[in-house]
Amino acid sequence: MQFSCIAGGATAATGASLGKLNLSLIEVSEAGVETTQAQVDRTGHDPPPVGRK
Repeated sequence: MQFSCIAGGATAATGASLGKLNLSLIEVSEAGVETTQAQVDRTGHDPPPVGRK
């Protein structure tokens, strides 16, 4: 994935930007990378827990 795509998402989500100098690229090893995942429904709300509606 290109840095510009990641930077665009981070800017949209947080308001931080490269121009404001509050967003920067830091190179790390693969072991230093953590990912998180969130799932929302089409309304933007969290889905119900599994087994519940």
